[in-house]
Amino acid sequence: RGGRDGCESGASTSSGAAGVGSVAMEDGSKNPHVGVNEVPRDVEAKDLNFLFDIVRVPCFRDSILFSIPAGLTLGAFRFYRLRDVTRAADLAVKGIVVFSGASWLVCRYEYRERRRKIRAAFEEQQRMMLTRIMMEKEGGEESDQGENAQ
Repeated sequence: RGGRDGCESGASTSSGAAGVGSVAMEDGSKNPHVGVNEVPRDVEAKDLNFLFDIVRVPCFRDSILFSIPAGLTLGAFRFYRLRDVTRAADLAVKGIVVFSGASWLVCRYEYRERRRKIRAAFEEQQRMMLTRIMMEKEGGEESDQGENAQ
């Protein structure tokens, strides 16, 4: 007794189907977790703040403000037509989910396009400024050369 890893002396390591470095236990089963690194558990609260700051997520507010009235209106029309509260509420919730997803996608597309245009305008402005600086340097060097020739 008292073999490797606290197992009986009959326990052996194998590289079978249970994984490389697995150890046979007393009951004959294999322990697949031997030799596997521990999963780090040092997640801090600041790493999860994005879950609680959903208002800062672009397009979240707009998609919710659009989808809630749209879904409730859809449910109200269903209730007016069928007089069944359960089916009307079901359709209202489904409408909120569908409308929020659709408006989220549209808003995110517009957001990406707007950022792309701003980035392109910024790069164009930087290119123009660099061109102007280079032209001024070339103009300054030519005037310096003209003064030295005289």
